[in-house]
Amino acid sequence: MRFSRLIYLSILLTVGLITLSQVYCEDEVNIDLDRNELEQGIPEGEFNSMDDAISKMTGRNEANHDELEQQQQEQKELTPEERQKHLQQKKARDRNCSPDLPHLSVGDVNLTAKNFEKFKQENEVFLLGISDNQCDHCCFTEGMLDAVHSGMQTKLHTYNGKRIKVARLDLFQKMKLSQKERDAFETVPRMLVYKQHQLIILIRLRNGEYYPYESYYIKNLFLHFINRVLYPVLNLKTTEQIDLFLDSAKEYVEHSKFYQNKYEPMGDFYYRMGKRVRVLALFNDKKEYSNEYKLFQKAAQSLVRRDDLRIAVVTNKTLVQHYKQKFGVKWFDEYSLNTIVLEREPGVYHFYDIEKESDDIAYWINKMSLSKLGDELNRETEVISKMLNEAQGIMFINRGNANYGADSKVAKDALQRVAPVYFQNRINFFYAERQEQLEKRTRLGIMWDKVPSFVMVTPKQNYFPIDMEVNLGDASIVDKVLQEHIEDFMKGRLKVPDQTYDQASDSRDYEILDRLSNVRSVNKRSFVNTVTNPDHDILVFVYTSDMQSPNWKKSTQRAYDFDLIALQLRELKIKSVVCAGYDVNVEGMIAEIDDPNVPAIYLYPAKEHSVENRVTYNKKTVDLSSVIQFLQQYAEKKFKVPKDVMDAALKQKKDKNTSTKQVTGKSKDSKKKTEL
Repeated sequence: MRFSRLIYLSILLTVGLITLSQVYCEDEVNIDLDRNELEQGIPEGEFNSMDDAISKMTGRNEANHDELEQQQQEQKELTPEERQKHLQQKKARDRNCSPDLPHLSVGDVNLTAKNFEKFKQENEVFLLGISDNQCDHCCFTEGMLDAVHSGMQTKLHTYNGKRIKVARLDLFQKMKLSQKERDAFETVPRMLVYKQHQLIILIRLRNGEYYPYESYYIKNLFLHFINRVLYPVLNLKTTEQIDLFLDSAKEYVEHSKFYQNKYEPMGDFYYRMGKRVRVLALFNDKKEYSNEYKLFQKAAQSLVRRDDLRIAVVTNKTLVQHYKQKFGVKWFDEYSLNTIVLEREPGVYHFYDIEKESDDIAYWINKMSLSKLGDELNRETEVISKMLNEAQGIMFINRGNANYGADSKVAKDALQRVAPVYFQNRINFFYAERQEQLEKRTRLGIMWDKVPSFVMVTPKQNYFPIDMEVNLGDASIVDKVLQEHIEDFMKGRLKVPDQTYDQASDSRDYEILDRLSNVRSVNKRSFVNTVTNPDHDILVFVYTSDMQSPNWKKSTQRAYDFDLIALQLRELKIKSVVCAGYDVNVEGMIAEIDDPNVPAIYLYPAKEHSVENRVTYNKKTVDLSSVIQFLQQYAEKKFKVPKDVMDAALKQKKDKNTSTKQVTGKSKDSKKKTEL
């Protein structure tokens, strides 16, 4: 009997919990629907208790009972899909987000743990848009993805005549991913092209690769990236096609299967690129050199991230012999009819002798894309440099400046004389003159304003700057200073101003990340986009996880306090404030912070020039009442906090201060007794 009663009671308890969960879920829907009221703030002094305030903030007071019942009825009439879409539209708050295209709304299929592997096996090629539903600004990619998706749906662009599907993946859901996938899905939002390369018949698995898109979010640029991934090598069949292809001054109109219905040009972006490179392989005997041909195709596939590069091949023997006669030793070895030609700029050629060269083809293409005399540092040359992963020598100049113009010209000329000597020593040289490049100087240890200045940078981003304060009127002295600095760098004589990446990893406190579980982590790449969001006031906690740093202990203590503040602001429904964390040990100091005081808290208000209008939180303690007062004074978005909540926070602060004074007093008395 007792056992049966226990079973009966457990059934009643289960039914009750299910009913309560349904009520709770419905209330959550109503809270989200009532966001406009929450964001307007609650007047002070209107409530007698915290419960009364919460009741008002969640829309559950009696005055709104009829209105809530109507909203509940409307929600019940919606299908689950319509309800989900409605909630997604409510979350489209970012400046670049359209209510018609809410977060993760574009695509053919949403990938989950259940269908992920099956979808990959069934689709040889697909586009993947990854995001995180907790990321407020990530929906800015939806517009471009929607435009691309429309072309895929109508088969305007295809892969071997087949429709290309668009899949979406929400990283907020827990999924088992391979190491390759974790690396590819490193940041959000991100768009990738998935392409299968090899069918292993025995185990019926396909070996696929993810190609992340890292250029500007412009539809036609993304289409060109997709085309390069799917068709990395163009097959040219006439002299007219070859001559047009080699004319890099003009954008080449491609006729790959991807563009067979309509070619969509890069347009102005193509002509604004700082570099435009063409590579043409000529195989007189494709069968005899089948292995070299495969290596060439593999190299082309690995270089698809370069917007400035297009690669083609000619296998027609008559055409190969025609160009052998036309260009001779400019393109070919004297005794060979097989070659790879690179045109760095119109009329400037380098060729790779397939029969004699030992360099990796992809490496050779990247290396020959750069000038021995030094290139201007721009977006295209930065991509090439990262792919080469070699040391760099960067000369910062400003030839348009009245004070530094003459010296800058002398320094650039000196760089072009010295650079060729070291080009084959896996060092690449650049000069930086554009404003966006000059702003990067502080990240490379150049803390002075005067130019010219020079810095050597290792592949792991250790840097060795010099200020070039020499007699710039004497060219031989300038050359000597540069050569000595480069020689000292090559022989390891220069002192590393900062610790290396490996040292930083060994000394990193990973537990500090656990203390910031309620704080959004930002990196160097996403920092500017985060703090310039006009819809939110951004509160940034700058800290160091380096256990060797004298500021580490203070960072760990303040990390706990800041994380508690982030949680309390969330519980109070203050949605206009976003709390973020930035680790200078991992990401390095950036111009938007540029302050050696760590740890520190900064407010970037939700308005134009938020970086220039940054406000520093100067109080010694980080508590709720102090932070709220700070935000109410300096934040652009106004909000109000219930009076009893603020009173409780002030009382808690007062009690804490009193307790601290008592402990301090006892410590002083104990010290005096010890001295006596």
